[in-house]
Amino acid sequence: PSLRTDILLLLEQAKQRTSWLGMRTDGLIFQKPKLATQLKNNGLDAIIVPIPSLQADLNSWLLGKGFTKRALQAMKVAEAIGLEVFAEVLITRSGMGRIAQTVLGLIRQGCTKIILRPIESDEVDEYSQLAVLPRQGLLSTELRRALLIAEEEGAELFFEGLSICSFQEYSLQQWQFLDRGYLLCRNTDHQDCVVPK
Repeated sequence: PSLRTDILLLLEQAKQRTSWLGMRTDGLIFQKPKLATQLKNNGLDAIIVPIPSLQADLNSWLLGKGFTKRALQAMKVAEAIGLEVFAEVLITRSGMGRIAQTVLGLIRQGCTKIILRPIESDEVDEYSQLAVLPRQGLLSTELRRALLIAEEEGAELFFEGLSICSFQEYSLQQWQFLDRGYLLCRNTDHQDCVVPK
């Protein structure tokens, strides 16, 4: 939506229908702080910025050269003007072993709300799917490390689109932390997700 010339009107109209309005963005529009402030003034409450890794080489082939820097800059601009900021870590096969490292790096960059979700088959061409799509059954240890880091650092971690097999190494009781538990998602679009209670 950020490429639309009528984005400000679109936000204003959408805000009339909901109390909270978020937008998924690659961050390009947030390179202009004045425009970012206008987005907020027209009803935008939050942004979600996809970022598979803080390692530029892992992002460049998937999202384009310079994406990591642009995404981090967008998150800082959005936070500075008072928007809620979510980093969306797109889990790819090549980034599977770096999830906890990415979560820690994002927290150290000031991001305290992080969504973990696997990249989906419709987000990559069919010839790249085998090389890109993560093997969810092998994610358990890395997801647990990421969750422990988030808990220790006081950040919020959300799981979206992950199959229960990603958590097979541990019983659901072992995924209980403090007063927040994690359980199967009730969203009919993705019944096998694990999300915060």
